[in-house]
Amino acid sequence: MKTDEELFVQYASGDENALRLLVERHSETLTLFLLGIVKNVDDAEELMLDAFAHLAADCKKFKQKSSLKTYLFAIGRNLALKHLRKQRSQKYISIETRETDFISETVTENSIFRDECKRELYTALGELNDTYREILFLLYFEAMSYREAAAVMKKNEKQITNLAYRGKQSLKEILNKRGFTPYADD
Repeated sequence: MKTDEELFVQYASGDENALRLLVERHSETLTLFLLGIVKNVDDAEELMLDAFAHLAADCKKFKQKSSLKTYLFAIGRNLALKHLRKQRSQKYISIETRETDFISETVTENSIFRDECKRELYTALGELNDTYREILFLLYFEAMSYREAAAVMKKNEKQITNLAYRGKQSLKEILNKRGFTPYADD
């Protein structure tokens, strides 16, 4: 399987299929990341498409100082923050709650427990400060390194380390307040 960077070089050389592969590879996780910022699925999906459009339109701007994924997520984050600023200036901010649909099917106790853990985790993540949620998402859901997350968030690695620590502590407090201790020894 080709790396993101190899696919991007192919795209820059005129291979449209390479861009399609990059979109398939990163569209879902980028949309989830952006959803954590803008809190609206439609906006997140539109911003994801805009991020890929920016990437495709400005091939020469990517200097390969970071990974393509890091660069793409930085573009997406910048677009999302710009979108929020525009919304604030228009005073059309609406808080939307995320509804989670669960499909009933025959499942084992382990899968029920895992689903409950995921639901509690996502709910608790939604209660976190935006910066903490962003950093934890990049580090743990996207498996970015501290250096890559620092590039996306335009911070240094020490700041990312501190934010990650404080974010994990806040998440732990939220989960404890909710009485959720999935790994407690009972």
